[in-house]
Amino acid sequence: MRGLSPDMRSTRVFSTLGILCVVLSLKCNADKTELIIGSLERSEDKDRGVQLGITHAIHVAKNSSSLKDFLEKYEIRIVSYHTRGNVISSIASATHALRYRKGGFPLLLLGPQTSSEASWVLMIARYYRKLTVTYLTTTGDGRERRDPYGFTFAPAPFPYLKAVLKMMNHFKWKRFAIVYDLLETGGFYVKNVESLTMNTDLTIIGHEAIDIVGINQGTQDKLRKLKDLDSKIFFGAFSSRGASLVFCEVFKMGLFGPGFVWILHPNAGNIDLWVYYATIERLLTNRSGLCTREQYQRVAERIFILDKNITYRSNENTTTASGLTLRQIFNTPDVGALSKSQKIKMTIAFDTMWGVMLALKESSKELPNSMPLEQNVKSFLGNARITKTIELKLPDRTALVPIGGYHIIQDKFVVYDEVKDSLWKDNYQPMDHSQRELEFMKIQVPLIAAMWGFAAIGIACSSGFLRFNIRNRKKSQEIAIKDNKKFDLRWQARSAVLCIGYSLSFGAMFSKTWRVHKIFTAGLSRDKMAIKDSHLLVTIAALLMIDVVFLSSWILTDPLQAKILAFEERASLENHIVTIPALYQCTCRYKTYFLAVVFTYKGLLLFFGIFLAWETRNVSIPALNDSKYIGMSVYNVFVLSIIGASVSLAFEGSVHHEAPYAILSICLIMSTSVTLLLVFVPKIYQFNAKVKEATQNIRVSELMEGQILQSICRATQTDLSVSELKAEADEAFSSSDEIPQEASDEKNGCGIQPVKLISERSTGQKDKAAKTPGPVTS
Repeated sequence: MRGLSPDMRSTRVFSTLGILCVVLSLKCNADKTELIIGSLERSEDKDRGVQLGITHAIHVAKNSSSLKDFLEKYEIRIVSYHTRGNVISSIASATHALRYRKGGFPLLLLGPQTSSEASWVLMIARYYRKLTVTYLTTTGDGRERRDPYGFTFAPAPFPYLKAVLKMMNHFKWKRFAIVYDLLETGGFYVKNVESLTMNTDLTIIGHEAIDIVGINQGTQDKLRKLKDLDSKIFFGAFSSRGASLVFCEVFKMGLFGPGFVWILHPNAGNIDLWVYYATIERLLTNRSGLCTREQYQRVAERIFILDKNITYRSNENTTTASGLTLRQIFNTPDVGALSKSQKIKMTIAFDTMWGVMLALKESSKELPNSMPLEQNVKSFLGNARITKTIELKLPDRTALVPIGGYHIIQDKFVVYDEVKDSLWKDNYQPMDHSQRELEFMKIQVPLIAAMWGFAAIGIACSSGFLRFNIRNRKKSQEIAIKDNKKFDLRWQARSAVLCIGYSLSFGAMFSKTWRVHKIFTAGLSRDKMAIKDSHLLVTIAALLMIDVVFLSSWILTDPLQAKILAFEERASLENHIVTIPALYQCTCRYKTYFLAVVFTYKGLLLFFGIFLAWETRNVSIPALNDSKYIGMSVYNVFVLSIIGASVSLAFEGSVHHEAPYAILSICLIMSTSVTLLLVFVPKIYQFNAKVKEATQNIRVSELMEGQILQSICRATQTDLSVSELKAEADEAFSSSDEIPQEASDEKNGCGIQPVKLISERSTGQKDKAAKTPGPVTS
């Protein structure tokens, strides 16, 4: 190097040394075996954390004592393929990656990053007999765990589910429901959570799969089913897009607020992602009814999210399997510039690549001709992890707020001290079921007072009529029953009072009319019999006996019982108690059939009364002719009974309990009161009627009454016809202007008039009676 300056000579020496190093390096690399690994990524920009985690793991491994010797013999080459996050691109990329290329076939595929992509890629890898290793997701049904050509480094569902279960135990929740995404990994979580709760006191009251394609009506129906099961605690296993659509429906249905809690899988994202997907959905489909940010914020007040962004070790100074601490890894310039979400992807990708290299090291003696790789990878599961805890976060209006964490090793859930006092809004911790209180509806006091007032008036009237009858030797039955025992006994007594009271009132009325009918039709029949008051009492007793037998059969076979009838519940936002309006309903199994028998039996009695009223319509004696009033009474009772029965059937089981009470009470009071007034008021009026010739008319009427009633006795005891009795009475009136007062006071066997006035008539006058006109009723 003569003639050259010292500076030029030194420059040439360094250049020669540099070229020599490059040549030696190429020679060393030429001696290494190249191992090709395909990486399925979404795009270069979105997966910066994944790429950095893989390359960083390889770089650190070259200086690691456990992998340095292995990497001196093998060169790992990562070939990236972009899938754009959709299934079709993933299938094309996986097929292209598994084809032969210069240097050989790839040993395995890393990725992809969505559940639907992973399922298809695994099927393609099986065809090429290659291994698929997922790390950011799993297939929808967790097929990698049982497929020899599949494996996953993705966070297993067990830590997340254990965190959910420990959280529920912490807050003393024993029942919950699951809502999961049908197309993502939700189904896998459902299977695992069912196995975890099998031997615990936790109960899954229901699980519903949603389809984000047809989210609207289908999801509403499924959420409504869970609401009907009184579900208050929900575990959601769906993506952020699914969360955007689900929580919009949750807002519309009101499944949020102080009484509801949602615990979400990390893939559910946050409010910003929900608003983003709602905006995209609105722009692409032009669909209305999507929720706004304010509505999502209202729903998110009691939503807890298992945060995957802080699943690395809580102690940043702990040395990992790579020989580096967490702080050292995050302090590198490239990693420090990543966002929070990209950092978690970097850590998982780092773990995955480190585990793959450890497995490759153990299989290095047989590579690359054979591939017993999946068993070696599975044997090293978790050895290189830098993750440790799962943190639980609460969505805030601006960001996620950490509220607690689940420590995997200690199997313990803790709530952070700084949020213990502010965790629950209004200091109310939700319960896993609604607190229900039966609120029995009562009839208003003014309505009861009004009905009791009307009833008191009716009772006063009936009492006055009873006094009038006793003073004037009339007979009537007035029964009042009141029972203040249990509900069942009250309802039995009510039925008995109605049946017996009906029989007493109308039975007495119709039996009297029947006697009048028999008297004035005796001339048309050869059968003669004396109808005394005892016969009428026996008739009424027979009607009562029928009622007693019927009511006894009803009570013994199928008694009326008190059943609670609950109506639509009302939720109270103040005390967080669901109030259930309720009524006691009087019912039995065969109530319809028994009521049909009662209505038929009582209806026949009414028709019999109408028949008697029609038959006695032409009786000329006003005191005995009640046909008009009986007809009016029957009409009144029939119409009001139809109204009462219709109202009772229409309002049976209805929350409007006061209307049927008022209407039925009015029907009962009016029917009984009007019947009493129609029967007794005319008689009282006739009894108290005053005219100018009162004394003479009274004596004449007494004479007529005596003659007719004595004739009635003979007509019912002998063969004497009514027409003959009438003729005898006419003759008696024509022959005597005045009947001695003493005679009118005498009593005979009939208890009405002296026998001497007509008893001495010869039997030969029967021929004369035969020539007289027909009966009085004609």
